[in-house]
Amino acid sequence: MKFKINKNEFLKALLQVGKIIPIKHTNPIFVNVKLELTTQNLILIGSNGDISITTTIPFFKDNKEIIRDINPGAILANSDILSNIIKRLDGEEVTFDVLDDYEARIEVDNQASFNLHCIDANEYADLDFSFKGVKITLPANEVVNVVGQVCFAASVKNLKPVLTGVNIEGNGSTVNFVATDSSRLAKKEIEAEISEVFNTTVPVRTIQEIAKSITDEETINLYVNDKRILAELKDTVISSVLLPGTYPNVKNIIPKNFVYTLEADANDLIKTIETANVFSASSGEKGTTIRCYMSQSNVVFRCNSDQNGNSSVLLNLFKYTGERLEISFKCEPVLSAIKALKTSEVLLCFQGEMKPFVIVGKNDPTVIQLLTPVKTH
Repeated sequence: MKFKINKNEFLKALLQVGKIIPIKHTNPIFVNVKLELTTQNLILIGSNGDISITTTIPFFKDNKEIIRDINPGAILANSDILSNIIKRLDGEEVTFDVLDDYEARIEVDNQASFNLHCIDANEYADLDFSFKGVKITLPANEVVNVVGQVCFAASVKNLKPVLTGVNIEGNGSTVNFVATDSSRLAKKEIEAEISEVFNTTVPVRTIQEIAKSITDEETINLYVNDKRILAELKDTVISSVLLPGTYPNVKNIIPKNFVYTLEADANDLIKTIETANVFSASSGEKGTTIRCYMSQSNVVFRCNSDQNGNSSVLLNLFKYTGERLEISFKCEPVLSAIKALKTSEVLLCFQGEMKPFVIVGKNDPTVIQLLTPVKTH
């Protein structure tokens, strides 16, 4: 196996697959990247056992020669070491030549050379990148938004593994992305082309890696079957295992009718809550509680810190509908929910003091944040 390749294109592909390749693994084979050179392109494959990525480098790109002087073949090379070698080399072209004893010689313009011990490509795991299952076509930018608007609400603990992921459900012409840790819930609805109804739960990191791999694609295709989910991008395919277990039925959790509504400028609301929470934030107290007093004449946020004192801060810009209401909530989840909406105006909708409440963007009902109030004495 031998080829000469544009250094920047090679490094970009190595970093693309290398981002999920671990430096150490219980199965040492997964610390390697698989390089497979055909008569048409160079294929790179990386995996951590749960998520796998393959990306392809064509011989020509935009009428520019990327790969030349080829001798097809395949090899496994340590991903971290190979990436670091290519990253540190000067010059525009790299020569990669596999010797008979599974040793790769890497050279650039006769200025530097490295001999890297490699492994027989047949030792690598048999990974499935075939497009099987339900096909879903989604706007690429909306998938990127899912990371910030939904993924943060997933559980970080493994008590219920299914809650550490994002549930994806397709029905009709929409796909719903939902994450919850049992105390808060985030949901985003995206219009999509769907071949049939489906419901699956994938690890948060899978969604994150798909989003990070999107470049200039306008749409991406997802393929969901009973074992895996695959994302098809321009030159890259990402395959991931699914999470076991049945995801909670959240369809009836989100209330539709509200008695009290607070409309506010998002930045002003964030600043007010953070100001009220300044004692706790300064002392590093975790899980602090804010008490909110709402009426048509004023909205006040109050916080008590056992160590430092207490605060009372008025919200400047607001419109409140309903009778007087007092409600308490954890500071961090509410701030995270407001920031995740990425909108200038937000609506906080309530049913009562101890009932779950909803935060939505005033002009974007496709993203919903559901939070649970806390009991205070």
